[in-house]
Amino acid sequence: MAASFPRPSLGSSLLALSGTKDRKLVVGTSCSAIDDVLNGGFPYGSVTSISGSVPSTKTLVAMHAFASHLLSDSTTEATWVDTNGNFSGGSLKDIICFKLQQKPGDVNQVLERAKVARVFDLLGLGEAIDEIKLDHEKRQRATDIVRDSDGEDEDGNDVAESIPYAETKRGVRLIVVDNITQPYASMVNKSQLEGQAILVTTQRSLTLLSRDLNIAVLLLNDVPPAASTLQSKYSSGHNTFQSVFGSVSWRLPHGPTYAYGVDLHLLLSRHPHGPEDATSRLGGGFKDSPREDTVVEVLVDRIGARSGRWRAFTIVGTELRELTTL
Repeated sequence: MAASFPRPSLGSSLLALSGTKDRKLVVGTSCSAIDDVLNGGFPYGSVTSISGSVPSTKTLVAMHAFASHLLSDSTTEATWVDTNGNFSGGSLKDIICFKLQQKPGDVNQVLERAKVARVFDLLGLGEAIDEIKLDHEKRQRATDIVRDSDGEDEDGNDVAESIPYAETKRGVRLIVVDNITQPYASMVNKSQLEGQAILVTTQRSLTLLSRDLNIAVLLLNDVPPAASTLQSKYSSGHNTFQSVFGSVSWRLPHGPTYAYGVDLHLLLSRHPHGPEDATSRLGGGFKDSPREDTVVEVLVDRIGARSGRWRAFTIVGTELRELTTL
């Protein structure tokens, strides 16, 4: 009897199948400039770094993603890891209220699913990660037990024929660390070697947690000014990635190991809105307060093909608006 072999598959068919399998769920910000650059939003199951020199801009972008995640599912939760004590519950409430204009709901019920963890160093961040992992393990065990009895889980969902727990949105499925620079600095000032080792361990834990449980992790990273003591002491030669804008000069204060521990790396940079603003910024104009807008740029994308993409947006209150013209 002649052996039979499967018919060969076309490369185009394999590529289409691969694209379907690798397509990740995302959480958007409701700002078309940012979401378009990211092909919809920040990916679940991945670690994203948002770098920039203006802390408030990074925080606001992350808050919009935080609010969008909480509104995406009535059973999901999110954790904001606050390392600098600047978390604003009022700003989060305002953003949720703004988004509820398009999707009616009770803002207080949404806020009940938002968790805030105050930590002071990388060890505290590691403990916060362990608590999230432990909570998921308890939820998963409870789900498995109830599934065996063909009942409902703790959220009242029928689990007899439910999807795998990791593919649901129950529990914490978004983690924002605001910011990663502060706890690293506190450790590296004591011992640079120990600080680097703990940073690598922390990033590895976040990566495994994000992939095992399909969690979106956002690490907010301060890019210090050129004259910064932290930068000059620890980051000499660590300008691992280049911006497409020649006027943007930045370095990673954590060294190159941090950059290789994230899946997606974004840079937020400030630019003059127009020629008059640019002239005033250089000290030769008539504007006392030159207007600046923000450019979001994909520096590195290890899970897609978005490297080099950029768009501009401006901030009005707590709202992020795309710039149609520069």
